[in-house]
Amino acid sequence: MPGRAGGGIAFAVITITGGCFWLTGKQDMMQHMDYLVRFFFSLIVFTGLSHCGVLLRINYLAANDKATRDLKRSEKSYRGLNARLMENIRERDEIEKKLHQAIKMEAVGKMAAGVAHDLNNILSGIVTYPDLILLDLKKNDPMREPIGMVKSSGVKAAAIVE
Repeated sequence: MPGRAGGGIAFAVITITGGCFWLTGKQDMMQHMDYLVRFFFSLIVFTGLSHCGVLLRINYLAANDKATRDLKRSEKSYRGLNARLMENIRERDEIEKKLHQAIKMEAVGKMAAGVAHDLNNILSGIVTYPDLILLDLKKNDPMREPIGMVKSSGVKAAAIVE
C-alpha cells in the first residue's frame, strides 16, 4: 500500500515526464497529447486515491485500536465478575449443604422423639401394672420379688428414654 510519500513520488514522475517531453520538442508532444493528458490524469487520480487509502487505513487502525482497548477493558471486567460469581456459587453450595444437613438432623430428631414417645407409652404399662399386681399379692408371696424387679427395670428404662 502506498504511504504518504506516494503523492510526492507521483508529482516527481509527472514533472520529470513533462520535462522530458518538453525537451524533446513540442512537435512530439502535440502528437502524443491525448496519451499525455490521459497519463497525467491517471497519475492525479492515482495520487488522490492513494491519499484516500492512507487516510482510510489510518482511521481504520485508530478505530481498531480503540475497539481492542475496549475489548480488553471489558474482558478484564467480565473476568472480575466471573470470579465474584464463582465465589457466590461456592458460598451458596456451602449454605445448601449446611441446610441439607440441618434438615437431616431435624428428621433424625423427629424420629428419635417419636421412638421415645412410643417407648414411653410401652414403659408406662410396664411401670404401672406391677404396682396393681403387687396390691393384690400377699407380703410373703414368692412372685413379689420378680414383679418388683420388672417394675424397677421399667423405671430405669423410662429414665433412659427421658
